[in-house]
Amino acid sequence: MITKPAVAAASAPALGVISDSERRALATMPLPKLPTLVPRETPATSITAAVAEAALPPAPAPSIRPAAAVENPTAAEISSLLSKASERTGLDDAQLERIARLQATAARGEQENALVGLLRLNDELDAAYNSYSVGNGESLWQIAAKPETYGNANLWPLIWRANPKALPQPGQVKSGQKLRVPRYPSLKAVTEALDYAGSHSIDGTR
Repeated sequence: MITKPAVAAASAPALGVISDSERRALATMPLPKLPTLVPRETPATSITAAVAEAALPPAPAPSIRPAAAVENPTAAEISSLLSKASERTGLDDAQLERIARLQATAARGEQENALVGLLRLNDELDAAYNSYSVGNGESLWQIAAKPETYGNANLWPLIWRANPKALPQPGQVKSGQKLRVPRYPSLKAVTEALDYAGSHSIDGTR
């Protein structure tokens, strides 16, 4: 669970731009590179256009490749996968130890074993979600503020992006809906969500 930056009580719907202190706090977090949210040039008056541009692509297919495709991996590929795995929020000690073991495997020259292990680990982290049942009258803003999700109301875009079919627009949350809440968002995903929430209302407009 993301615990930084701290968020004000969920009763106040005003959303502010991320502060310098919040950015510094986020930069220290051991944080998948996700697509950007609605571009800044999206017209403020067009909710439909905003939603269309913010729509997520389909979930990526598993990245585990056939054995023939993992032969002779490059150092850059190993490094990229190590960074993807380690630059996530919410990792526990066992997951961090697993990353360290895979890094050591690569350092010993066992590149193929390291590559397969890193591909598998990143697939697992990409597919890791918690399930949240929407309560009566709850908004994404309120859901994101709960300790069992992110503890930060301004991270509601993370939940919206993870549920494109259930939530074509972020203000369409219904009581009883089951929403997916990403467990290990990256630092980039977190900062994008905070920036988006700071410049857009819960209905997706600026």
